Amino acid sequence: MDYTSLSVEVLFAELLKHPSDSPVLEELAQRMRPIIMTEALKYRSQLPFDTDDYMQEGRILLWQIALKKIYRRGCFTRYFTTAIRFRFSNLYRDYVLKN
Repeated sequence: MDYTSLSVEVLFAELLKHPSDSPVLEELAQRMRPIIMTEALKYRSQLPFDTDDYMQEGRILLWQIALKKIYRRGCFTRYFTTAIRFRFSNLYRDYVLKN
């Protein structure tokens, strides 16, 4: 199936139905890439991560949201933006506390 023509909300609904479907997860991660990288820029100088690490954190977060079915309704993009912001904030806090 061609996922490129689907909206973010429809893609996420597909991911909720099949959380282990990696093409849907990968397409959704690519669509969320600008959000992930915008939030990552805030921590780039303080954390020893590269772009792939930030993208992997975004994929993990998408998968966790789909697996736990945390998201109910509304604008998924806003929900994910807030979630990734907290995710990176927690990573930064944990890194600072350990070093």
